[in-house]
Amino acid sequence: MTANGTGTLGERLRESRKAKGLSLREVERRSGINSGYLSQLERNEIANPTPSVLNKVATAYSEPFVVLMRWAGYVEEDPNGLSSNAQRALSVLGDDFTEDELSAIKAVLDVIRKRGHAATFARVHRTDLELDASDLTLIRNHALGILRELDAVRGDAPVDLDEALLVAKLVRAGVIELTLEERRGLMGRFREVLVDFALNAVEGFVHLDRNEVFIKPGMHEMRKRFVLSHEIGHTVLPEHRLVFAHLDDRNRLTPDFNDRLERQANQFSIELLAKGDRMREEFDDSRPGIDRLIALGDCYGISKQATARRLAEESRLPCAVAVAPRAFKGEGRLLDQHFRLYCSRSFEETLHWKKGNAPADQIRDALRVGAAGLEVPTWLATDASGQAISLNVEVVDAHYSVIAFFHFERKRRWRPTSANSFLRGARRDPASVSGNVA
Repeated sequence: MTANGTGTLGERLRESRKAKGLSLREVERRSGINSGYLSQLERNEIANPTPSVLNKVATAYSEPFVVLMRWAGYVEEDPNGLSSNAQRALSVLGDDFTEDELSAIKAVLDVIRKRGHAATFARVHRTDLELDASDLTLIRNHALGILRELDAVRGDAPVDLDEALLVAKLVRAGVIELTLEERRGLMGRFREVLVDFALNAVEGFVHLDRNEVFIKPGMHEMRKRFVLSHEIGHTVLPEHRLVFAHLDDRNRLTPDFNDRLERQANQFSIELLAKGDRMREEFDDSRPGIDRLIALGDCYGISKQATARRLAEESRLPCAVAVAPRAFKGEGRLLDQHFRLYCSRSFEETLHWKKGNAPADQIRDALRVGAAGLEVPTWLATDASGQAISLNVEVVDAHYSVIAFFHFERKRRWRPTSANSFLRGARRDPASVSGNVA
């Protein structure tokens, strides 16, 4: 470690341990973590140790947890300037903004943060981060735990979120708003439009000290359900509570780590609302189509966009969706250049769209045609082996976005059980062949 206290997590841990005269065996005894793992950690051979591991290590090395989080790159210290998360939020405004505008956004975000340890849900986070299998399993298990307590794993009714909040020991405390005193203080320094912009960017937050949930007023019911489920996720996912409980005015999550926590909470939300595999099973047991997709979303109380992504990613059927947003909360033009693509495993294995084989221009054309209320004709696609496939395309305008749904039916190939049975079938009816579906 250098004289000014910089260096990697491993270097800093090793320096801390040696300065305290501790052996790896002693640290193992204190933390319950294997000394071999600790040795690898000090040699920087462990990539991205989880916050729960760092919490145990912090106790064993007699270092504050938030310090280790900073050494690991999860937390940044920026007490005077604008945090990276706030800077990302400002990118929505474009490049032409003043120092006063920057200060106004920072001030509004600080007002919300200073109310206590809070996890917020804002529109500025990336939603397409990949989660690994262990993340997905852990998140699903926690969502299913809530559903079991509600006795709602197999039911047909939408999840009762008021009951789910009670199970998570949360109270729906009200809407996100500034007190008269807070607004007066900000309005004395900044223009009202900037104050309102910053408030509008935050759709929900959970006050972890008091177990209170707040949401933005005026949201569509489906969006409100997703945000409430997201905040429940922050509460019941163990590492989220651990991380947010140690943040203060001086320490903020780095943008990449914050995005990851938000992505995990999003995943929890859809796992809870879709009841794990329940919605996907119903979709797979019926003929695939966008009407069926919309009907299931309505039944489970999930937005069209969230339903489309969930079913496309989880379905056992060969299907995919492309989602293009509309600018200005659904009132502006279709941003077809920025469509998101989600494919089921069987669809991707056949057409390799996610691996760069997607016909991007043709998908954009389909989105535009569908947005105009016109029917998109069947496509002729080619699979990885060069075989032609008829691809059905259906498009729905969901107001805030336009969704294109792609699916095909596998061709049935007939295989005789044996040469003798083939001949026997041919003798009985030369126009037919008996066999098994491949």
